[in-house]
Amino acid sequence: MAQASSITDPLLIAQIKQGNEKAFRQLFDRYYPPMIVSANYILKDKNVAQDAAQDVFVLLWKNRTKLSDTINIKAYLNRAVINKALTILKVRKRHTGENELTLLQKEDTSNYVDGLLENKELKNIIHKAIDALPEKRRIIFTLCRLQGLSHKEIAEKLNISTKTIENQMTQALKQLRVAIKKSYDGPLLVLLLFWMDFL
Repeated sequence: MAQASSITDPLLIAQIKQGNEKAFRQLFDRYYPPMIVSANYILKDKNVAQDAAQDVFVLLWKNRTKLSDTINIKAYLNRAVINKALTILKVRKRHTGENELTLLQKEDTSNYVDGLLENKELKNIIHKAIDALPEKRRIIFTLCRLQGLSHKEIAEKLNISTKTIENQMTQALKQLRVAIKKSYDGPLLVLLLFWMDFL
């Protein structure tokens, strides 16, 4: 019998569609932790981030029979928890009367850096650099470079102009490069800055 960690996502989805609670638990254990990371970067509240991730899984279970056999469940769950966090943020904004949509920093950056830089120090530096961005700039950077949304899609989601997004992205990349150069002077600096340009 295959170990839980070796069971593929498509197989788990097939079992979940049949109501297999054990398979659902395995999927939960696999993706719940990184989903919390993604939501927490947006919400800055781990408890609320946990609630957001749990809500996504509750909805997934309720609609399990509608899941496509070819769904990329990792991407689906990540996008779903990001959207859930953004919705919570908008509600929070209305209740507090803030003038701008707060935010964010990024989904689990390590998911994107691992393939290029297997270096814990560099990952920490990147995390901190993104974390230091102004909130509005963080969310735009995250949605654009780490979630793969187009400027038009971000503009519609955040109700701002594409010109604003372009300006914020320019400033974000400039700020990140400065922060990284200031924090790291190791042999992979050139490669790291190259990665920043082609995220």
